[in-house]
Amino acid sequence: MALLLEAGADAEGKARGRYPIELASGAGHVDVVALLLEAGVQMHDAVCLAAAYGNLGVLELLLERGAKPQVALKGGLGSQLRMQGRILRRLRDAGGVLEPEIERIVQEGTALGDELDPR
Repeated sequence: MALLLEAGADAEGKARGRYPIELASGAGHVDVVALLLEAGVQMHDAVCLAAAYGNLGVLELLLERGAKPQVALKGGLGSQLRMQGRILRRLRDAGGVLEPEIERIVQEGTALGDELDPR
């Protein structure tokens, strides 16, 4: 990716209907997301895709760089039900507001993936 950017590749051009930072975020490529952010690209919906696909490393990077946690939670109850507990907790800890039903599930430790992710 670094070579492509140095060669003048369009870091804001869409592919398959998504921006490169969104594709990299959804796929969990922390290093690519970091390069794209360093190149000055906009985040678009990268935080949504990182959260939806459970890519905690990418989510952490995006939050550190100023992504708003509520953007990832904007889909409401339906989208939050599909997110992993560790992702929901991180978004909440960053200031995101979970749906009340989801907050209860997260507090009980019964969110998606919690049985595999001991706290």
